[in-house]
Amino acid sequence: MMIKNNKKYRVLVAAENYPGNPNGKNVSHQFVHVRNASYKASGVDVTVLNFSSENDYMFEGLPVICPRTYTEQKGQFDVLIFHQPNLKHAVPFCLKNSDDFKSFIFFFHGHEVLKLSVSYPKPYSYCKDNYLAVKTRDVYDDIKFVVLRQFFSKVKAKSHFVFVSGWMYDEFKKWLKVDDSFLGNRARIIPNCIADEFENNSYDCRCEKTYDFITVRGNLDTSKYAVDLVIETARSNPDYSFLVVGKGRIFEHFGKPENLFWLDMTLSHSEITRYLNEARFALMPTRTDAQGLMMCEMASFGIPLITSDISVCREVMAGFDNVALVSNDSFSKDAITASKKLFPKSGSFSPFSKRNTIEREIRLIDEAIEERAEC
Repeated sequence: MMIKNNKKYRVLVAAENYPGNPNGKNVSHQFVHVRNASYKASGVDVTVLNFSSENDYMFEGLPVICPRTYTEQKGQFDVLIFHQPNLKHAVPFCLKNSDDFKSFIFFFHGHEVLKLSVSYPKPYSYCKDNYLAVKTRDVYDDIKFVVLRQFFSKVKAKSHFVFVSGWMYDEFKKWLKVDDSFLGNRARIIPNCIADEFENNSYDCRCEKTYDFITVRGNLDTSKYAVDLVIETARSNPDYSFLVVGKGRIFEHFGKPENLFWLDMTLSHSEITRYLNEARFALMPTRTDAQGLMMCEMASFGIPLITSDISVCREVMAGFDNVALVSNDSFSKDAITASKKLFPKSGSFSPFSKRNTIEREIRLIDEAIEERAEC
């Protein structure tokens, strides 16, 4: 149950895109909307600024405005929350409108402070950019780090900085070439909150199972999600059945074993939980993740889960007794071995619940406003 916030203030949440965009652009910013809906439920007055929309609209009870409309509402907000701050919009917008807000809160989710050609694994051969595109992006990233370091140094006195994992914060410091003293106590580690469907429901280990393993990814062609390792695992273990859910062309290039079933679609959260209940284990290898929200949701739901033994997974999966970490180098063999020792989650361990995430964010908003009121 969310704590009700009785303080009267207005928050503007800015993002590059947002669900419900009438322009029809494909978006994947549900993680921002989950927060905003919870803020509203707790009593915070929330308006969303969508930089990719040309018109205002309502989405599930929240007003979403375009940049043009913001100019008509300048000065009406107390706090600006900016997700995935970038050079294109965050830097010029914040510098131009700094006096309109008591405080800034920046959320870091991944690519915005990473060098993509280094931090992310090599793309699959059929997804590779040409040499010039890669070099151009490298130059942009190097410029990005310098500009963001200068920008954050300029505004940090009135700002707070939220990272979805300790790994994400370490990457921020590495690429911006700063240490802990740069942000000091203005840095917070607050992971993304899981959706209600995973927090309020539990895996049913007693119902009939259709599949041994399930993998759910929005984009199967992104090499960081390592769907090729799922295919290899299925091919090496023909006695087990595998379900892969997501969109992509990967099976055109890696083939599809007969024991692997593919749902070429994107599922809602409630649909995901239904399919999870049809499987014995979740198989979610990864090569790079800022947090790995989908696997956090699955682990919290309670299904036995197998993922990769990399630093961010060791961090975010710590404490889950239904999770096994295996090396990507021997994934197809070790995943099967690990599954034989896994059971559904016991107890109510829930580090990604609203109480442990959203409520901390709301307290941070309170703190940011009270801090500036004392200046």
